[in-house]
Amino acid sequence: MHKRLRRTVSGEPPLRYFDGTTMKSYQYPPKSAEVVFCREYPEPNSCEDVRDLSKIVNYDMSNFEVRTSGAGEQAGRGVFAKVDIPAGVRVGFEASVNAVLFEPQVYDVIEELIDNCSLAEGIEPVFAYMHGYGYAYSFYGEPASVVDSSFFTFSNHGCNGTANLGDSKSPNITEYTAETIPKYYKAHTRENVYDPALERH
Repeated sequence: MHKRLRRTVSGEPPLRYFDGTTMKSYQYPPKSAEVVFCREYPEPNSCEDVRDLSKIVNYDMSNFEVRTSGAGEQAGRGVFAKVDIPAGVRVGFEASVNAVLFEPQVYDVIEELIDNCSLAEGIEPVFAYMHGYGYAYSFYGEPASVVDSSFFTFSNHGCNGTANLGDSKSPNITEYTAETIPKYYKAHTRENVYDPALERH
């Protein structure tokens, strides 16, 4: 924030108050901030990438089903396509916005209760849900977890090296070899200290 704020002529602080609502507006900027940002000349690369995302065809949830996997006795449930899915499309994009996010503060409280509180029995199912179905990742530099709230949560996470995740720029990565932040994303984040186009998507 210190880098982003402009100095005032009077020398007074540019912000009278800086509360949670103000911080949230920087973390999740409004559409208007993205529009103004993308009108810069030359246009930031991230704006073109965001537009390209909207052109990708989406196969919605009705094209998939959950059933018992035939991969083995301990395989459990799996997600299966009911139609042929071409390469390079989105799947279940409309459901992805409803993910359950365990933000760092919540994540830490749950971990602390499980590790140090003898009365934490009631929270054990939440702990099992967060770790059993969630993806661990870094949220603003702190450990967090996100769980897909749709039946895609039964997809193979690849924790045993069997994932086949990837994207158009690096299709052969696995969960073990993937970088947390792809190189092309890092390039955009260094291009501008504050990038509403990337923050919103």
